[in-house]
Amino acid sequence: MQLIRTGLAFPSLAGIRGGGPFLLDTAADAAAAGGVAASGAIILAAGRWYWLDPAVALVIAVIITYHAQNLVRKVITVLRSP
Repeated sequence: MQLIRTGLAFPSLAGIRGGGPFLLDTAADAAAAGGVAASGAIILAAGRWYWLDPAVALVIAVIITYHAQNLVRKVITVLRSP
C-alpha cells in the first residue's frame, strides 16, 4: 500500500503524470503472486498438473517483458527530450 500512496503522492515523478508506472508495477507484482498461488492451488488439488507451474511462469515473464520494454522506451524518450 505504501508504494501506491507514494506513487499517487508524487504523480509527476520523473516526468510521468498520474503515477501510472508505479501503480502498474505494483499491480503486476500482485498479479504474478496471484498467478503463482492459483497455479499452486490447482496443482495441489489436481495432483498431476505439474506443467501448469512453468506455463504460468512463462506467461508472467512475457507480460513483465512487454511492460518493461514499454517503460524503457518511455524513459529513453524522456531522457532524449531537451
